[in-house]
This record gives sequence, structure tokens and C-alpha cells, in this order.
Amino acid sequence: RRYWLDLVAAWVLLLGVSLYTLMIGSELVATWLPSGHLSEEYELWLVTWPCIGGGACFVIVAYLLWISTHCKLSLWIWRPRSITYWIALTNLIGSTGFFVGGAFTHPQVWGSLRAY
Repeated sequence: RRYWLDLVAAWVLLLGVSLYTLMIGSELVATWLPSGHLSEEYELWLVTWPCIGGGACFVIVAYLLWISTHCKLSLWIWRPRSITYWIALTNLIGSTGFFVGGAFTHPQVWGSLRAY
């Protein structure tokens, strides 16, 4: 079971890193444009949504690795003397912060969601 969790986590991580790479590459290309930035529509689809999708992938991976490490689905585990506990917990907190930062700092997201 742990092997399959790790394998799925690796594939989801690859997807998240690919989305993050798309976001960084788009921002890099934008700096070379004469205007210095992408249009709002391109920025929404090439920067904002990949940031949110990559953040979601990172949270999923962190939770899968939490399950793989602790062999339980619950988040309510307390093992303060275990180094793997602290690594998995720090990873989960950091990836959640990355997701929240990507999702809630772009006002374009809320405007595009209201349009639908």
C-alpha cells in the first residue's frame, strides 16, 4: 500500500511541478515583451490558474505522504519525537500555505469566478 501511495504522490508532484514551471516560464516570457507584462486573460490562464493547480497538487502530495508515513488517514496524529512526523507536518503546512497564497492573492480569480 505504501508503495502505491508514494507512486501516486510522485505523479501528482510531477503534475504540480509542471504547472509551476509553466507559471514561471510565462512570467519570464512576459518580461521580454515590450509592455513588460501579459494581458489579463493570458496572465489568468498562464500564471494564476497554474499557480492554483500546482498548489492544489502540492497539498494532495503532502497529504498522500502524510498517509504513507503514518499509515493512517487521520490528520490528528501526535508523534513529537518522530522526525518523519515533523517532516511530513512541515511539508503539509508549507504546501497549504503555497496553495492559499496562490489562490487568494490573485484578484483576477475572484472576478473570473463571478463571471461564471
